[in-house]
Amino acid sequence: MKKNVNNDGLYSIVYRREPLGKKCRCDVLLDGFLWRELVEIDPSELPRNPGVYVIRVFEYGDPIDELIRGFKSFISKTRWIELSRYVESRLKRLYRIGECPLIYIGSANSIRSRYLDLAGKRHTIFFPVLILLYGGWKLDYGFKTTQNKDEAEMLEEELKNKYKSIHGTLPALVEK
Repeated sequence: MKKNVNNDGLYSIVYRREPLGKKCRCDVLLDGFLWRELVEIDPSELPRNPGVYVIRVFEYGDPIDELIRGFKSFISKTRWIELSRYVESRLKRLYRIGECPLIYIGSANSIRSRYLDLAGKRHTIFFPVLILLYGGWKLDYGFKTTQNKDEAEMLEEELKNKYKSIHGTLPALVEK
């Protein structure tokens, strides 16, 4: 993997300046974001700074209906009713994936720690992302750092509002 030396003399991973996949009208919102394929990221190379992160589909895989049906069958074998309810409430979001490849916008106190949360530790979209990856979907992860958490939250809200003005709704995996 290619690395560059940054201003501090430390090695850092090379990120793309553009997302992969098809273009969309909302791409104008992503100016200044850095990009890597979600599954290729080494968390230790992500910044600890606050910021905004997004997830974008760049290659579609198996149909959503098939993926959800299979995962519900898998989860039901646990016979754990509350787990099934929780997972199903998260999976419903997948049905909202449409033509726009941008499926999530969020903010974080630390880009690095929130990425780790996304990997299953504590993130509301863990199950939807897991199912998409299992079904052969390819996802791009973009981020933009900010000076502080307040700035990150304001940028997140601004991006969501602009996205909604373009598409009439929030990204597929965003609840509020």
